[in-house]
Amino acid sequence: MAENVSFVKSFFCGVVDKKFYRKLVANLFFVYDYIEKEIDKNKDHKTIKQIYFPELYCKNSLIQDLKYFYG
Repeated sequence: MAENVSFVKSFFCGVVDKKFYRKLVANLFFVYDYIEKEIDKNKDHKTIKQIYFPELYCKNSLIQDLKYFYG
């Protein structure tokens, strides 16, 4: 827990360890990959229709970040 608090403080100050940041990006990839797939599957549902904006998806940006950090 203390590590997470330290990371958040560093993040907001603009000083982040590259190792920790690339791990965060990798973890976020899996979260957004799942969310975006599920939204696409249900895009015609009456509730999802109201929030369906694929132009806001960020998985592709995360892929670019992963290529940068991991090669």
